[in-house]
Amino acid sequence: MRRLLPWLLGASLAFACSTGSPAPAATATPTPNASPAPPAVVVGPPVARILDGAQAGLAPAGGQDHLDLAAAASREENQPLALTRFRSWGWVDEATRAWGGASPHLDESLLLLTRVEGARMAFADLIVERLVAPFTSTPCPMRLGLDECAEARAGGRGLLIGQAGPYVITLSAAGVDLDSEAALQLQRLRS
Repeated sequence: MRRLLPWLLGASLAFACSTGSPAPAATATPTPNASPAPPAVVVGPPVARILDGAQAGLAPAGGQDHLDLAAAASREENQPLALTRFRSWGWVDEATRAWGGASPHLDESLLLLTRVEGARMAFADLIVERLVAPFTSTPCPMRLGLDECAEARAGGRGLLIGQAGPYVITLSAAGVDLDSEAALQLQRLRS
């Protein structure tokens, strides 16, 4: 029996190997030509990255720089809640600008957050808060290249909120092409 056992084990192993299906041959799958990734957003203080008067095409009418968490929350009706919400976004700094008069005019806010996830949260909160009646929301053109974007119009006024990397851009205007201004802002963030 001792001599038969090794022979039985060897025979059963050989049988098992011979009846198995052969392993499939590896096949190469072509990869589609991927379009090149857009240039990355260059992070810097909003005061240095926000549109300037020449880009806006209108005379400067005001603005603020280096708005921190506390200053931003002080503008809100429920300051403690705003402070908590802004902190959850990862608020770093904000710059605002106003150009023109009654019409045409353009207002911009450029908000920098600590991380992209925080910018996405801020974007989502801001569209729920600001894109309300009388605005009717329309999708932003894909050609703008923003990570997230929502746009609305009402009675000759327009509002665009976009997210690019750790930035949230808010543009409000009358008599100004918001898409062009958003494209200029994104170009400035990428240079």
